[in-house]
Amino acid sequence: MILSPNNGIQHSAREGMGPLRTTGRGIGVAVLDSGISPHPDLDDRLVCAVSTVPGSPGTGDFLGHGTHVASLALGNGSASRGEFCGVAPEANLISVRVTSGEEAQMTPEERYGAVVAGLRWSIENRQRYNIRVVNLSMGYPLAQSKDHLVDPLGKAISEAVKAGLVLVVAAGNEGDRPGTLCKTPAIHPDVITVGSSDGDKVAKFSSRGPGPGKGMPDLLAPGVNLMGANVAFSLAESRNDRALEQAQLVKTRCHGLERDRRLAEIDAKPTACFMPNGHPGYIALQGTSMSAPLVAGVVACMLEANPFLGPQEVKEILKRTARRLEGVDQYAQGAGVMNADAAIAEAARRRPA
Repeated sequence: MILSPNNGIQHSAREGMGPLRTTGRGIGVAVLDSGISPHPDLDDRLVCAVSTVPGSPGTGDFLGHGTHVASLALGNGSASRGEFCGVAPEANLISVRVTSGEEAQMTPEERYGAVVAGLRWSIENRQRYNIRVVNLSMGYPLAQSKDHLVDPLGKAISEAVKAGLVLVVAAGNEGDRPGTLCKTPAIHPDVITVGSSDGDKVAKFSSRGPGPGKGMPDLLAPGVNLMGANVAFSLAESRNDRALEQAQLVKTRCHGLERDRRLAEIDAKPTACFMPNGHPGYIALQGTSMSAPLVAGVVACMLEANPFLGPQEVKEILKRTARRLEGVDQYAQGAGVMNADAAIAEAARRRPA
C-alpha cells in the first residue's frame, strides 16, 4: 500500500537488475553509518552491532539513514512480502555506528576518529564475521594542514583495502557543477566511488569531477526515490511527515502551475506498508547514499559467485561491465551505470576451476 504518492519514481533495490541468481549468501557486509534499528527486513541477519561514536555506545538508528541504507543492500523484503527487496537479501549485516547525527557537538577529530575506528574494527573482525564488503554512505571535507589538504581517513582506508575489504562509498550530493566530488572517502583511489543515475541521465544532485584524488566517480547506480526500510520516530520520518503535511495544505489551497511548483519544492516522499506500530515500513529517499548500497549488494553477490576476487579486481569488473551513458561527461558518470548481471556473471567466469 502506497500511503503518500508523489511525482517521484519508486524503485525496489533489485528493480531493473534482472533475475540475479545470487543473493550474497554468507558474505558479511559492514555498514558504517548511523546504526541500525529493528526492522523485519534486517533482523534475522544482523549478526553484530557496535558503535565507535565517542561517548555514545548505543547502536540504534535515530537518523533513519543507516537502516535505510542497509535495507537497500541487504533487506529481504519481509515487511512488504518481497516487494521491496535489497540486492543481496541473504548476506549478513554487520552494523558499525560511526555517527549519531550530533556532529555539531563533536570536534572534527572525533568525527574522523569514529570512522577510522569503525574501519579498523572492521579489519580486526573481518575473519570472525566474514566481512568482505564495507559500505560508507557519508562524506567529510578534507582537513587543512599548513598549506595543503590532508585526507584524515586515507591511511585507514588503505589499510582496509590492503586487508582485502571492498570499500563502496557515496560520491556525495554536492550538485552538478564541475569539481563537486571533493570529500573523503569518495576521493580515495582505492575505494569504489558511486554516483547516482536518474534513468538515462546523471542525477542532478550527484557530485562529479574533476577534483582531488581520483577526480570522478567510478560508476553510477540508481539513486532517486529508492524505497527502503523506515525507522519510526527517526529524523528522516519526522522530516517527511512535516513535508507531507505541507504538501496536503498546498493541494487544498493552490492550483495549477503554482500548486505543482510548491509541491516540487516540498518534495514529500512516498511511504509504504503500515507496520503494527502504526508507522510505514518503508520510505523513499534519494542521494548517492542510496546508490552506494546497491553497488555494495552487487559486490556481495559477486563475492558469493567468486570468493577469490580482491578489491581491485572487483572494481575493475564493475567498471568494465558498466553501461556508458551517451553524451554524458566522463567526469559525471565515470565508467557508466552499473550492470549488475554482467558484473556477477564476469565474477563467476573468473572463478578458478
